Amino acid sequence: MSDIIKSTDYCNLLKQGKITVGNSVYAIEKIYVKEKETEEIRFAYYKKDSTGKEIFVPRPLDLEEEHLVALLKAGIEEGVLPNDLKTKL
Repeated sequence: MSDIIKSTDYCNLLKQGKITVGNSVYAIEKIYVKEKETEEIRFAYYKKDSTGKEIFVPRPLDLEEEHLVALLKAGIEEGVLPNDLKTKL
């Protein structure tokens, strides 16, 4: 398993690509789900509080197309997604 960026009761955050738009942070993450013992890809949404701390928002991630493309690119650059994703699609 990769180095752990953050650990919660639910999962370990292994890798993360993200973009920031205003006080919203959009992320694509590789996580290890403890109960299922599986590595999974998660799209996540965080809001920055008044101190700049990122607070996880447990709801669906809705993005404009340009932000989705930027997020996928960040996911590839950070190793969340494979470099040959386009070929696989």
